Amino acid sequence: MQNKYLQKNCSRLQAGFIQHHFYSGYKSGAGFTLVETLLAIAILSMAIVAPLGIASSGITAATTGKDRLIAIELAQDAIETIRNIRDQNRLRGDSWLSGLDECVSPKFCVVDSLPSFGNNNIIKSSGKGALRIQKDDGLYGYQPGNGWSDSPFSRSVVVTEISANKEIRVVATVTWKTIFTTKSVVLVSHLMKW
Repeated sequence: MQNKYLQKNCSRLQAGFIQHHFYSGYKSGAGFTLVETLLAIAILSMAIVAPLGIASSGITAATTGKDRLIAIELAQDAIETIRNIRDQNRLRGDSWLSGLDECVSPKFCVVDSLPSFGNNNIIKSSGKGALRIQKDDGLYGYQPGNGWSDSPFSRSVVVTEISANKEIRVVATVTWKTIFTTKSVVLVSHLMKW
């Protein structure tokens, strides 16, 4: 009888030993569930994607700012060219609006202020052609030839006489295309006969 008791208890002890050694690390609910794993992946993805989105927005803002700054400078350049024509006319003794006929409203003109284009042909009425950029110097103009490529910017100027033979309003508009839209900058200046 004792042998039967020992055999029965020994087999229980062996079973307990096996269970304890081989299954002791497993407890119900101790592992990661699929939901927990997916949640961890989602949190890590947001932690990675959020800074990339911020960086992308920053790059877009910097590019937009750069293009806007270039457009403002191109519009100001056109106004300064009209001012220069007015001043040159005064120094030569010509009519103060001489050479600006193509720009007077309702017409508009394009202005190429580069000296290499020639002082007699600064004003052209060929429409809103795209400004070209010189690859080496970064200058903008309407120059043909090698070393120049099309830019996204176009520029037009309208001159309106405010007070007969006394004051004009110069409106310079620069437009450019981005990936999704067309943007523009408009600068206005008033010039007086002096």
